[in-house]
Amino acid sequence: MPLDIRLGLLIVLCVIMLLTIEVTEDYVEQDWPRLRRPPDGWSHAEALRMFWTGVGLLVFPGLVLVILNLALLIAQDLPQTPVQVLGGFLVLLGWAIFVAVVSQFGALSDYIEDLGPVAPLAVSALLVMGDLLLLIELLGLIPNDLRALLP
Repeated sequence: MPLDIRLGLLIVLCVIMLLTIEVTEDYVEQDWPRLRRPPDGWSHAEALRMFWTGVGLLVFPGLVLVILNLALLIAQDLPQTPVQVLGGFLVLLGWAIFVAVVSQFGALSDYIEDLGPVAPLAVSALLVMGDLLLLIELLGLIPNDLRALLP
């Protein structure tokens, strides 16, 4: 039985999910305000923090949807669709930006924080699109036995 590359990707995605939970937990437990006030005068660092917390609320369902889609593709031995690839790309791009901000990764997080509310809103738009694409594909992959249980 040859090793499927998608199985390795599934394991990597599960590890990414665990690491993201840890990084986000550290971000949430730090003192307020964690984000410094940008020099352009964005007046409330707490509001900017809340924007990034909202992005986190979209990152986790997206990662779960990527994992579920990939697990069903492996279980049913199906090829991936372009919609799944695009949805996964959008979710992982949003995830990468989110992790860069909440983990204070180099000067990149300072630059993104200085953008104010524009960056979290743009990342949220990416994540909403990716989440919707993956949810649509997941509903198409669910076996008929489980589909009968849905309302």
